[in-house]
Amino acid sequence: MNNTNLKHEIHQALVKELTEKVSSYSRMLESIKQSKNGDTKSSAGDKFETSREMMQMEIDKTEMQLNKVNYELELLNQLNTDGTNESASMGNLVVCNTGYYYLSIGHGSVVVDGKKYYAISLASPIGKILVNRMVGDNIEFNNRSIKIEEIH
Repeated sequence: MNNTNLKHEIHQALVKELTEKVSSYSRMLESIKQSKNGDTKSSAGDKFETSREMMQMEIDKTEMQLNKVNYELELLNQLNTDGTNESASMGNLVVCNTGYYYLSIGHGSVVVDGKKYYAISLASPIGKILVNRMVGDNIEFNNRSIKIEEIH
């Protein structure tokens, strides 16, 4: 698989994972809302109000998580996976002697064809160090020497 296809595969794996999270959070949100709306007032008024308030807090939390995932998905969809630069920047796959870093969103690892790739944001500690670096550069991270071997 050539490097452009590899970067595209990593990108698609991330999109797939985030799309699944959106679906999961949406189902969870709908379920909580149905429970809240189906909850009937009983003679124990304070208990009823406490239950509804707890459900509302859960709705708010789930909506925040859903919004975060939607935002990350939107960022991914704006990336150009076809281009490459001489220096590491957003949308690049940076191959180092310690691993593979896809500069995109702070997602963690994703496995494509049995290999682990790290989707990292430019705001992450390693992302801040990698950005604008070039092939052949040596960097220090967590007391480890890292060499940039390729940028795609």
